[in-house]
Amino acid sequence: MGITGLNNRWLKNLLAGIRPSNDREHNVPPIWFCLRHAADPFLLINRQSKILHYNTSAGKLLQCDALNCPTQLTACIETEQHSALLRHWLADVDPRGGVFPEKVLLLTEEKIEKKPWYIIVSSPEENSRLLLCSLRPERRENDRRHDPGDIPVSIIYCRQGRVLSANAAAIRLFAASHGHYLEGHDFIQRLSRTSRPVFKEALDRVLRGESVSSVEVEIVRMDYEPMWVELSILGTDDAETVQLLLHSIHKRKKDEIRLTWLSYYDALTELPNRRLFMERLKEALNEARQQQTPLSILYFDLDRFKYVNDSLGHAAGDEVLRITAMRLQQVLRDSDLPVRLGGDEFVALLHGANADTARHIANKLLFSLRQSYDIEGRQLVLGGSIGIASFPEDGEDSDTLVSRADAAMYHAKKNRLGIYFFAHDMEAGNKRRLYIEQELVRPDVHHELSVAYQGQYALQANGQDRLIGVEALLRWQHPKLGEISPDEFIPLAEECGQIHTIFPWLIDQCARQAVRWQRRGIRPPKIAINISSTQLMQMDVAAEIIGRIVNVQANPRWFELELTETTMMRDADMAIKIMREWVETGISIAMDDYGTGYSSLSYIKRLPISTIKLDQSFVSQLPGHEEDAAIVRSTIAIAHTLGKKLLAEGVETAAQRDFLLQEGCNAAQGFYFQRPMTAEQTSAYLNKVCKKR
Repeated sequence: MGITGLNNRWLKNLLAGIRPSNDREHNVPPIWFCLRHAADPFLLINRQSKILHYNTSAGKLLQCDALNCPTQLTACIETEQHSALLRHWLADVDPRGGVFPEKVLLLTEEKIEKKPWYIIVSSPEENSRLLLCSLRPERRENDRRHDPGDIPVSIIYCRQGRVLSANAAAIRLFAASHGHYLEGHDFIQRLSRTSRPVFKEALDRVLRGESVSSVEVEIVRMDYEPMWVELSILGTDDAETVQLLLHSIHKRKKDEIRLTWLSYYDALTELPNRRLFMERLKEALNEARQQQTPLSILYFDLDRFKYVNDSLGHAAGDEVLRITAMRLQQVLRDSDLPVRLGGDEFVALLHGANADTARHIANKLLFSLRQSYDIEGRQLVLGGSIGIASFPEDGEDSDTLVSRADAAMYHAKKNRLGIYFFAHDMEAGNKRRLYIEQELVRPDVHHELSVAYQGQYALQANGQDRLIGVEALLRWQHPKLGEISPDEFIPLAEECGQIHTIFPWLIDQCARQAVRWQRRGIRPPKIAINISSTQLMQMDVAAEIIGRIVNVQANPRWFELELTETTMMRDADMAIKIMREWVETGISIAMDDYGTGYSSLSYIKRLPISTIKLDQSFVSQLPGHEEDAAIVRSTIAIAHTLGKKLLAEGVETAAQRDFLLQEGCNAAQGFYFQRPMTAEQTSAYLNKVCKKR
């Protein structure tokens, strides 16, 4: 039932205190607590069409703001004829309300095709100068006709807490098919448990004669669905009877709850985020101090997550993160807190866990992270690096503990340790790492970079080993730190993304140097350049490298690209596709650091490589170390069987060189032959070599 069908006494109570006014300052009727967020536009006007109040929807429709709003409803009508008719109609409208007989167009609508609007008004009592006005868009023919008093406000009468009657809007709000499903029942039972105290307090205050503003409560509908409503409680002539005005605010409340949730949880993994973690950590530390119990933090990230994002896309990366979150939750205890900090970094707060307990949980987590991820039909093996810091040994405040767990994680990652406990001597290294990262992103860092070259030699039985190429080695001479090893700054460049500017610079330098050597007739047969795993999985990397080489008139056949065994195996199919593009243009491919990864012979057989480079870790103790000697012999046999050349790295003694030659190794490089030299030193050396030819 609409406003026109309500008891006249209720209408008097509803609009009690509203007085005609010549300005906009007047008391707001209680019904506006319910109508201000209504989906339909509502206005409170007088019979001269003056706008006294408007709700949010009406404000948007009429383009109202704090400084500008039409003062007359008739001024909003597009045609003068309709405006004049409305003015006369409002002056004589039936006190019970009605629908203006003409559909009108509004001047404030800016759409090309304006739609007509119905104007529906209702009056609280005969001769009242105030009118409740609703603007409705035109309905389709099969829609129900407008009821002048039909407004989206649910009205319920309650006596001593029990429902006496409810209007049609209230019946719809509670998803009840008939009013008797509500009538006679205790209203408080239709509220959620958390909302019942709120309602009871407001009701008691109204019954005591106090003025109470609207409250927000959660009702439970007949279909058991919860819904948030704004509830106003109004007194009546009967001291024990109240009127309840309910208006749905469910969407707004859901949005508020969602925003609150997002401020404390990660939307992707649904794990607590950094903000909630830091709050819980401070609470846990206070509790641990009071009870003198231990506490530990596991800080970890995924070892090859960037490769997934770069090669398979962010959708695949998101799936990896979701799976990681599930694995983390599975290995933790019920009392522990799993957290995603951002990117691929996670943390776990372990309540009451000493170092031994933390190690046990970390081992389970690491085992879980090393299991393959099924992503888009691909089996990806990523692994993780975990740092551990414990209270009170490693720090007594939250910031210190988190920072030290992070430092331990980085140490584990850098040294491929899997798990590492914080040690106090690591802090200096952590500060150096942060400083180097900051220095890498300076726009002028390229001026401090240079390229050194180390010769590669074909081993000869007569001792006259022949130069067959040079390997380009990146160098960084920092103005304060001095020379920084590539083993230190290249992994950091990959982490911060600066490798994507350094690597193209390296290709350009090598290509231009090759052209200069070619023009002087001293170019070495091959110039080898290392490619990082991050760079390999960049889109169009094959075309970019080829393009940079030919743009300076260099020949792709002059170059060899070195990729580590691990890089090739991360996504062998994609790596093979990229390498074949290079080989087709004449670039040769070498597998670097062979023996340190997990490649199988079946994969190596498929790879379009011409050279296998034996890692120096197998060469350093030759010829006396029997196990290394056996590995070297078997690797040489594999290379020859597959038709590949074998080049040994890190040769430093004549005994190592002679052993490799005797076992059939094709080539070698290392300090025994030549230390890395600058471009100028290499040019001078090449001049001598060419004269001997």
